[in-house]
Parts: sequence; C-alpha cells; structure tokens
Amino acid sequence: MPLAPATDLAVSAPFHGALTLLVAVGDEVAAGAPVAVLEALKLESMLTAPGSGTVVEVIAAEHDLVSGGDVVATIRATTP
Repeated sequence: MPLAPATDLAVSAPFHGALTLLVAVGDEVAAGAPVAVLEALKLESMLTAPGSGTVVEVIAAEHDLVSGGDVVATIRATTP
C-alpha cells in the first residue's frame, strides 16, 4: 500500500537487523510509542511511532531481517 501524503506515517528501520514487532494492524498508537525493536550484533534500537494514529499495515513479519530504510509499518495519522 503506497503512503498517502499527510495522512500515512512510515516507521522505518535505521539499520540492518532482526525485527521484533510490538504492534499489530488495528492498534492505536501515540506519538513516540514503541512499534518494534530492531536488533543487530546485540545492539537493540526501539522503533517508535512518528505520530499518533492507527496501525494500518505491518510490512515485515516477526523476526524478519530488514535493511536500513525499509518501512516496517504504516500508521494512519489521527486527524486533529
């Protein structure tokens, strides 16, 4: 699903690693809420929601290896 400008927010991996998902489609998230954990060489990085809304797509599966820049989830922004 392509991102719709101004309404969909992408959660992207900052580097290559294994993904642990913390949300599912339909979950409501607040800005800054944990969405996934990315692990590489025992280094863990928390991926957080860039804004408040509803998770509309989870692109990667649990324990998938992702590359830096890969979108792992899409959040439909809450309209103010």
